[in-house]
Amino acid sequence: MQKMSSKERIKATIRHEKTDHLPMCFDGICHGVVTFVSEMYPDKYERASFFLELGLDTAVSITPPINSTANYTVKEWIETQKNEIYPILHKEYITKKGSLFQVVRRTEDYPGPIRLISDHNVSRSKQFLVEKEEDLEKLEQILVSPEGKELDDFMKDAKETKKFCDEKGLIMTGYLSGVGDSLIWFSGVENVLLASQDAPEFLKRYTAIVGKWNKRRMEIMLEGGVDHMIRRGWYESTDFWSPALYRELFFDFLKDEVETCHRANVTYDYCMNSGTMSLLEMFKELKFDIFSNFDPLLGNTDLVKIKETVGKEMALCGGVNNFLVLEKGTEAEVEAAVKDAVHKLASGGGYILAPGDSIYLSTDATTRRNFYKMIAVWKELRNG
Repeated sequence: MQKMSSKERIKATIRHEKTDHLPMCFDGICHGVVTFVSEMYPDKYERASFFLELGLDTAVSITPPINSTANYTVKEWIETQKNEIYPILHKEYITKKGSLFQVVRRTEDYPGPIRLISDHNVSRSKQFLVEKEEDLEKLEQILVSPEGKELDDFMKDAKETKKFCDEKGLIMTGYLSGVGDSLIWFSGVENVLLASQDAPEFLKRYTAIVGKWNKRRMEIMLEGGVDHMIRRGWYESTDFWSPALYRELFFDFLKDEVETCHRANVTYDYCMNSGTMSLLEMFKELKFDIFSNFDPLLGNTDLVKIKETVGKEMALCGGVNNFLVLEKGTEAEVEAAVKDAVHKLASGGGYILAPGDSIYLSTDATTRRNFYKMIAVWKELRNG
């Protein structure tokens, strides 16, 4: 076949059409970054060019500010406390409805300042942002969409990014935090799971607030001209929620998001690393364009079952473990993992080879070697 641009190849893969070769990505099409590459090329355009030079598929993302800061002010301070190994970071969000607080241990890998959205909040927090019913009206003051100069700056970046993507034949993507992920960032695992049983009306109202904020952020990215939406579902999996709670709490938000993207002729990627198998039938109902970031070494993930169950309805992206294989494994293990993923997932098309998650915990020589080894094995296999 005639050589395709990356955008043409990915769009054809989503439609399960024949492509010039099997696509592969580390960054941009689904959730994922490569830390050592990002350190070499902090500029997103240079980073995309680097991946393209390697023959890989990639995309360039635009993401608006998390929220507007117009409705609140912030105070931050540090304390040392008896019986605490780490200094304690405090952050107070002062709104017209009252204050919300985050209290987090300052560890070596989370030196501060406290971020509204961070995986580290889940395990480092002594006090979460939202812990009770009366916190919700204050949260609504914080989860307000950006406006004014913040929004103008985002739209300027979107215009520049679109120009670059069009010149390079790349997809421009937007990145959404999601609903379940935000609940757990803001409140921790135990609080939201207990609320699902002990305070369901509180959790329903809480989910609605987060879902509305998430939807508005998506609409801003659609206005910015994205081709493809990447949506986190990391903390929406059955590692945390039962299938019944998934349908009750998240299904309708996802359905609305997918339909909104499709009306705008934008494709939708749903990312979930593990705990996916009992949700696959619902994924078919939701009509995702790509299901990504599944990892064969986590939980009971079955690549063959994923392909059989949803592989005709949507494209698949992932299939190779990032940490044990790509960051820590031998070259032989990398080769075996890549061949296994391609063997189980590439038949019939609709597959993008990718790691299950970012290559981010290590930047050492083994990680760099295995990064290039994965590319070399893919090049041997990409033409079928």
